[in-house]
Amino acid sequence: MQDLTQTPTFVVKNYDIETGEFDVYYNDGSLQSSEWYGPIHMDLDSMLPEVDEPIQFQIASRVHSHVVGQQIAECNMDASKKVLADMIGIEQKISMVDLMEHQAQMRKKETVNTDPICKSTQIMNIYSADDFDEQFEALSAELAAEE
Repeated sequence: MQDLTQTPTFVVKNYDIETGEFDVYYNDGSLQSSEWYGPIHMDLDSMLPEVDEPIQFQIASRVHSHVVGQQIAECNMDASKKVLADMIGIEQKISMVDLMEHQAQMRKKETVNTDPICKSTQIMNIYSADDFDEQFEALSAELAAEE
């Protein structure tokens, strides 16, 4: 899930020019402590070249992942611990239909839908390339007439 209010904030330290290794410290303000977290150990060998993707954005992406992980680690898990304790030793069964419905609900909850809205549909029967060409031309002419 992307939180657009987050700003990956980091400092690069301890760069070893010979090995390409360096440390990254981070804190975007959404974590419990105001101190810098880290280090995240990185090296240039595991990154794309600057010309393919700016190093700053590659580091920011990794920092963001660590911030999200740290936010989860800092969450109050008391309710989750109780649920898990109640599950211990008890066989659990969840149907695939229920699991798929749950996953769909979770996706709806965490993503912004940017899919284009379909205003109309038209069913075509295509048996050959010629059928496709004729129907495509007819549909194109129809759309052009609407504009």
